[in-house]
Amino acid sequence: MKKNLLLLVFAILFSGILPAQVLQYNLALDANGSTSGNSRAPQGTIRYSRTVYVITAAEMTSSGLVSGNTINGIGFNYSTAQNLATTGNFKVYLQNTTDVANNKSTDWATSLAGMTQSSNGSVTIPATTGQVNHAFTGGSTFTYTGGGLYVAFEYENVSGTLPTVSNVAACTTSITNGLKSAQSTIAMPTTTAASNFRPQTYLATLVSCASPTNIDASTVTNTTATLTWTAANGNPPTYDLEYGPIGFTQGSGTTVSVSGTTYTFPAQAVGSNLSFYLRSNCGASQSAWLGAYNVFLIKTPPYANNFDTANNRSDGFVGTTGWSIAVDSPAITVSQTPDGFFYSNNSTTAATSQQMYSRPVNLFANNSNTATYYTRAYAFDVSTGVPGTVSPMLLKVYRNTTRSLTGATQIGTAITVNGVTHVMQTSTFTVPTTGTYYLIFSNETPVATGATNTTALIFDTFAINSTLSTNEVSAEDLFSIYPNPTSDVLNIKTDGKIKSVTIFDMAGRKMDVKILDSKIDVKNLDAGGYLISVETTKGISTEKFIKK
Repeated sequence: MKKNLLLLVFAILFSGILPAQVLQYNLALDANGSTSGNSRAPQGTIRYSRTVYVITAAEMTSSGLVSGNTINGIGFNYSTAQNLATTGNFKVYLQNTTDVANNKSTDWATSLAGMTQSSNGSVTIPATTGQVNHAFTGGSTFTYTGGGLYVAFEYENVSGTLPTVSNVAACTTSITNGLKSAQSTIAMPTTTAASNFRPQTYLATLVSCASPTNIDASTVTNTTATLTWTAANGNPPTYDLEYGPIGFTQGSGTTVSVSGTTYTFPAQAVGSNLSFYLRSNCGASQSAWLGAYNVFLIKTPPYANNFDTANNRSDGFVGTTGWSIAVDSPAITVSQTPDGFFYSNNSTTAATSQQMYSRPVNLFANNSNTATYYTRAYAFDVSTGVPGTVSPMLLKVYRNTTRSLTGATQIGTAITVNGVTHVMQTSTFTVPTTGTYYLIFSNETPVATGATNTTALIFDTFAINSTLSTNEVSAEDLFSIYPNPTSDVLNIKTDGKIKSVTIFDMAGRKMDVKILDSKIDVKNLDAGGYLISVETTKGISTEKFIKK
């Protein structure tokens, strides 16, 4: 009896220190800016879909999975949400492989030969963007043996209400015909067709401390940024965050402990760049570090980027499907200034619609803004890389307050790019209200019917400047301010009658301050740089001041 009691005590003590196991979703197949709404990942607007794709051994390397790991779940990433959450039955099949191409049959039953059904149960596709995970249930255990993987899934929603807006999944097009799929609203397909679009894929393993997901750093100003993330499985009590100048060596940055799922950086230099790493801290153990992630604070013109800085070529420029950043090869130089550039290709099968977004810039109402950049065309044979005859490319430029063509305003007329020498293009424009804007460079080339080569639109050496509008005069001719810097009151001296005074921070946000005649109470403003816009009977002008 005593022996049994002692064993029970040991069991209780041991179970008390054994860390709980939670699912960690590891990125096994990353996206390359491509997207698709055609059931490459589970699609809620479709009743029946089947998909099979390959993840090569080289791609699996970055996942951190090793031979012997049991895979317990799968996740996808959606850039656009469907408008209604849907629930259906979801089957997942896995198979270890050494294949570097998708050699599965287009006959669905045949393609499942050798695969393990790892899950068979109900899942919900939410009406939200970001990473969506599905833990395995109702299937057989699957053990990863190293190398590549075949992933197949079947989604079925026989009678549930369907959304009217499709989700859009983040994808990669790095392997020709790397995926085979089919979808229907009538019956489950029995055959599939090839596609280049494979979904960004996460594979889950059991760990003692899981990483957070859906890390977002899109809320930025000119001096700071706010990070948000989704709590890790197991809800760790804290998260470790390390940050520093872009490209810093991990271990040399500033590390802070965060108890929630949001963090705002302390004030940084205006328009600066940051890198950060994030991990869960479960007390007895920590997850792997995630990162580095880069944050680009809002710039105020003048601003330039030639895409040549090795550890930060994009500097906040973001290319969607089809736009990529590259460097000159030893044998071929296509950049305007060596050696970085962005490019977007044409298509011989469909019209092109590919957008690249600038870094966020702060622009003031009615100021004259001038953006310059260099374009050229470069044609090559896809199979050999040998230069060829170019086809005309069509570039349109827009401005918007978001990274989207929806609601964007076109600047000037379309630009035809058909030469192999660099041409400086100029886009001059104003904005109706002061605030944060993005320039959008959109490759809208028609289908290149009959072209024998692929043509790339080369984009390089960007700059933007802003000058006073025609109804403005220089500050020195209109007014002066003192003291500057100031800690409490800013005085305006002018010969004209003051009609209005507005204070903006460097992100273009209007500040709430008390104004009495020519005196402005600024004592409640945070320390930093500000802009004062003064309108008198002689005109309008803007000047910078410092709040101590």
